[in-house]
Amino acid sequence: MDRVGRAVQTALRMLIIGLTGGLKTGKTTVAKMFRRLGAHVIDADAIVHESLSVNGACVKAVKAQFGERVLTRGGSVNRKALAEIVFQDDSRLRDLEKIIHPHVRRVMRAQISEYKRTDPDGVIVLDVPLLFESGLDKLADITVTVKATRALQVERAMRDLGISQAQALKRIRQQMPMTEKVRRSDVVIDNRSSKSETQKKVKQIWQKHLPNPKQ
Repeated sequence: MDRVGRAVQTALRMLIIGLTGGLKTGKTTVAKMFRRLGAHVIDADAIVHESLSVNGACVKAVKAQFGERVLTRGGSVNRKALAEIVFQDDSRLRDLEKIIHPHVRRVMRAQISEYKRTDPDGVIVLDVPLLFESGLDKLADITVTVKATRALQVERAMRDLGISQAQALKRIRQQMPMTEKVRRSDVVIDNRSSKSETQKKVKQIWQKHLPNPKQ
């Protein structure tokens, strides 16, 4: 029996979905759709944001690695300043990941344990941009990748993040190739069409992998 089959078989206990994608492929939108269906969403970006806020768990380590220049006057990490460093140098990005990834894994494991205690028949979605890179896919029963064309990724990144085309392309190239994410995934959502089509695919996944879906 493959991993998807085992997930279906054990869904009455709990189903953990590992959700990933590329820069601006629409992963967050899909996570919200799962949440509306009743899933508990554990957001890696939210964990990172908290860890880099004032008195956050990773602030001291980031300061030691990157210096005072990445801190705000209030003592939090200036994520924009940090991004300008790590997205220009792959080795610096790896330095940051060595700080961030272990913390995210610890927090996610703790949250999973809590949901298993409070809602043992529920569904958890791990919303993680670097799901495979960080090894967090090992916590999931099934993995889902949200994909879009590179042109659409660049267009959305320029619009939403206020970065240049060159900066968007560089960030995309620093991530695992979309073809590799798709190859590793159990399910793929092609997010090039309308939101209603994406919603339909999410519902199909929900109904297929839960013998007794909540909706």
